[in-house]
Amino acid sequence: MADFGPELRLSSPRTDGTNAQQEPAGRRPMNFTTGEILALVGVGVFLGGIVAAYMIISRKKGWM
Repeated sequence: MADFGPELRLSSPRTDGTNAQQEPAGRRPMNFTTGEILALVGVGVFLGGIVAAYMIISRKKGWM
């Protein structure tokens, strides 16, 4: 689990030492990365659901 930390945190240009100093003591990089992934997936599903609902509603209005 610890080996995936540096590979998944490619978006941050800081080194591990700088991240360790700025982040809280109880917070791990893996938790932050997992939270980012869950947030991105949640936003994607949310936007996808809105687009799908809009398409279905517009189709029903067009046929009616």
